[in-house]
Amino acid sequence: MKERGFSADIITYNALLHGYCVGSHVDKAFATYSQMLKEGFQPNIVTYNHLLRGLSAAGLMKEADELFSEMKEKGLDPNASTYDTLISGHGKSGNNKESIKIYCEMIAKGFVPRTSTYNLLINGFAKVGKMAQARELLMEMKLRGSLPNSSTYDILISGWCNLSDQPELDRASKLSCLSEVKILLSEMNEKKTAPNLNNQHAHNSWHLCQSCIAGQDPGNCISTSNEAPRLIQNYFTSLDIGT
Repeated sequence: MKERGFSADIITYNALLHGYCVGSHVDKAFATYSQMLKEGFQPNIVTYNHLLRGLSAAGLMKEADELFSEMKEKGLDPNASTYDTLISGHGKSGNNKESIKIYCEMIAKGFVPRTSTYNLLINGFAKVGKMAQARELLMEMKLRGSLPNSSTYDILISGWCNLSDQPELDRASKLSCLSEVKILLSEMNEKKTAPNLNNQHAHNSWHLCQSCIAGQDPGNCISTSNEAPRLIQNYFTSLDIGT
């Protein structure tokens, strides 16, 4: 920058880093970061958060963890945004163990994750059928003042329905799963939270389960649409459940 006659400061460099990372130009971001250090500027938490977002978005979580360690070694304390970024990055890469580890550190530091961060953690458990843990996270989320949104409920409803479709489950366990779905749908009704209708799976799940809560015969809850998920159809046709 100096060669071109421009005088930069840390705000200028952070703006450049933000632009490169948002544009998925991580290599350019780190080249700029190196130049910034050469010119004697010390990175701040904003600098690191931009770089961590860029690495996380690119799926470069090993590099993100190394940068996170470097940040701490330099005496900079992570903030809520730092933790949200790392939890999201590890969650999207399928490393649920690391996501939970960072989540625990975040909570210990007194920060409250965003709703989207909780959704990602809950989804990590739901995808592998760990619905008791997913339910526990929902409870903790509410206690900490992070409000569930339509995506939170969609994830949980789909998770319980997927779990109920497992052939090894007995009737009592399947009924228990349906009970959890009913609780979630009732909660949605009370809070006037609309389902995410852009998600076809959630759309069908919500309407099928809502009909059953209203007291209709389970057999009538089966949609004739080809879009209705097979697991939802199997769920209601395999159980003789009234209200």
